[in-house]
Amino acid sequence: MSELGTALLIGTAIVVVVGVVPLLVSLCWPNHLPPDQRAAAITESLQVKGLDEDMQTHYWPAGWPHDAPERRLSIPEAHQAVQRHRSCEAADCPRKAAALRVLVQSGRVVLDPRRGY
Repeated sequence: MSELGTALLIGTAIVVVVGVVPLLVSLCWPNHLPPDQRAAAITESLQVKGLDEDMQTHYWPAGWPHDAPERRLSIPEAHQAVQRHRSCEAADCPRKAAALRVLVQSGRVVLDPRRGY
């Protein structure tokens, strides 16, 4: 192969790599949408696949974060919240306070009156 043929082959390879590969990557890359359209695209994709139900908030773990729960905790959730928040003071952690209330009202826990909960 002559030097001219080699140069043409190398030039063609460079054009393909520099021109076509970035185009393919941009089409396949997940962030090709503007940020304000990504969430809608993901939601639509999940709905098409029938997976959107997995994103509902009632599947999120109990005890996260320290905020007060939006509804009354069940007894198992209250036990879990107290365990997860064992290092928190009930006066400083609304979730632990709500969990203790459930456990006290259900008779599962008797608080020590000397501790001043």
